[in-house]
Amino acid sequence: MERKRSEKKSEIEQTAVAIVSSPIGGIRITATGRGIRRIEIAIRGGGAGKSLEGEGKAAFWLTQAVKEIKAYFTKKSFRSFTVPIDFGDAVTSFARRALEAAGRIPFGETRSYKEVAASAGNPRAARAVGGAMSRNPVALIIPCHRVVASDASLGGFTGGLHLKRTLLDHEAKK
Repeated sequence: MERKRSEKKSEIEQTAVAIVSSPIGGIRITATGRGIRRIEIAIRGGGAGKSLEGEGKAAFWLTQAVKEIKAYFTKKSFRSFTVPIDFGDAVTSFARRALEAAGRIPFGETRSYKEVAASAGNPRAARAVGGAMSRNPVALIIPCHRVVASDASLGGFTGGLHLKRTLLDHEAKK
């Protein structure tokens, strides 16, 4: 019994990392045995989509995320991301609810910070939603770029407003 626990724990602690080339630059993906832990978009020196390291369940989730991100950019049968997310203890409970609400925004659509706050259980927490989006550890998978101001202006975006507009334009094209 003790051995099974330690084997399971070691698989959860495993990590796998890949860099995927995309129209917006390199995307670094980090996975654990529980799911995707981090997505960094538009990184410099994006490489040619090479896998850097990984094994076990982490490598499985990484492979799944790479496929889904490639499908996102080609729009080939892409509907939404299905790979699990490993938030660890990186977000508060409200931030997690806000991020999960943003994750439910359909491809090609937007929601206001206020609408996301309401979906997360606190309609008066639009500013807190903005904070949660600014700290989103898995951009693209949780599409924080789809969250906009109530007047439909872009609001903010960690990757810059140009990148937010590029992603929204990509999704709007049929």
